[in-house]
Amino acid sequence: MGESSGLSVSDAICLRLRSRYSECSFCVDACPVGAIRFSDDSLDVSSACLGCARCAAACPTGALKANRFPDLSVLPRAALEAGVLEVECARVPRRAAAKNALRLRCAGGIGAHDLLGLYADRGYRDLRVIARGLCGDCPASDHGRHPAAAAVSEARALLEGFGAPYAEGVAFEFRRLPQGARPLPTPHAEPEPDASRRDFLRRLAGIPQAEPAADATPARATAKLIPASKARLMMALERVAKSAGGALPARLFPRIEISNSCADHGVCAVVCPTGALARYEEDGASGLRFEAAACIACEDCVRACPERAIRCSGPGNALPDVFGPVRLTCFTTAECYECAREFPVTGEARLCPTCRKTRDLARTSFSQLFGAARNPHGERMPMETSAGTD
Repeated sequence: MGESSGLSVSDAICLRLRSRYSECSFCVDACPVGAIRFSDDSLDVSSACLGCARCAAACPTGALKANRFPDLSVLPRAALEAGVLEVECARVPRRAAAKNALRLRCAGGIGAHDLLGLYADRGYRDLRVIARGLCGDCPASDHGRHPAAAAVSEARALLEGFGAPYAEGVAFEFRRLPQGARPLPTPHAEPEPDASRRDFLRRLAGIPQAEPAADATPARATAKLIPASKARLMMALERVAKSAGGALPARLFPRIEISNSCADHGVCAVVCPTGALARYEEDGASGLRFEAAACIACEDCVRACPERAIRCSGPGNALPDVFGPVRLTCFTTAECYECAREFPVTGEARLCPTCRKTRDLARTSFSQLFGAARNPHGERMPMETSAGTD
């Protein structure tokens, strides 16, 4: 785990660090000061980090944690029981904020899962993110736009399907500071700590500094998990759905489609970070299972598939059971009549993929060298391939 003064990084669950197929850059895109970058085998956080937690809110696996940002799953009793809970920027003076307001270093560090979790934890009482017009001169803002705007919009979109009063449970409210109240200073990166006297003397004497202890967690760990942010989001919406008597929004569940070119390699299941896509072997058959509720739509499986057989069509899953694994493919085992090796099949194929490719290559090469075959009447015959039941 890497760590800066404001941010901790868990290499084992970072999509970019655990899989060479990942193109995830949510944290890099979310950082307002460009303090995050990826090198070959690490995620580096510079001293420019503000500790605003916007990267942590954007991270789909929870690999990033802002050290100075509160755990929003645990609230003081007063905040839990408040009639309306207000979320404020820490720059707002305490005397200008509501008595039980939740004051954050940056409101951009709160995600839709946090807002909906707070809404459900408080028994569906209203939650308001207060905009004070202070983002214009703040380095953590989104070009002057309130940094929590996207999270509020996402939370409201997920609640709309449940109708009133749930649809209005989370909202923005613009409210200027009272006359005479002055905002506190904007957040700044904390300076690097000064070297100790011992380190200074060691450098003068030419003695190298001791290397930090190696992290026991392997950078390429293959542990699988459902991210805490998605689990919190799902639990909150399940509670709202039960209270409102409605169904969970379809937009929560990505859809995976597997084409007939799948060869049952299982590479996609190996790279899946949450275990949403898994391989099974039972009753003489093998294939892929998919659990939509665990999928984060990272598309690592799409990029890893050597056959290009996987398509992720995004939210809007119509599977009958999104909380239980559903079979996507089912292969039985056959013996190749050329090489006698067993291989997975879905139909009546008699050649394994390797022998089929070898035969197709031989036919193509023969045609290129000697021309296409002709029938007894001298007409060109279409070239057949060994796909299917050859």
